[in-house]
Amino acid sequence: LKALEINKKAYGEEHVETMEAFFNLTSIYLKRNELDKTEEYLKKLINIGEKLKNNNQRVLKNLERVYILCEDLYKKLGNEEKEKECREKLKRLNNDKKKEIYKIRLTEKKK
Repeated sequence: LKALEINKKAYGEEHVETMEAFFNLTSIYLKRNELDKTEEYLKKLINIGEKLKNNNQRVLKNLERVYILCEDLYKKLGNEEKEKECREKLKRLNNDKKKEIYKIRLTEKKK
């Protein structure tokens, strides 16, 4: 929790460093079976990740981890609908990542 607060102060809430601190804390809550807190922080993570996903590959990789965590949470809660929703978001994200990699390669070839 302290690392999250430090990152929020240093970078603001909508930054990849803060996103990673949120992720670490959310993972701990899930491992401890603190599912309400996991869900609360997961929603914040998804919100941050969706806002930042066009910034760089690091954000996309972190968002991928977030959707996997999302699947795990809703599997534990027995919520198949939300689990499927997370899986679909992960698939769309992977398609976005492939498109982004393709764009980068095209740009590199032009140089």
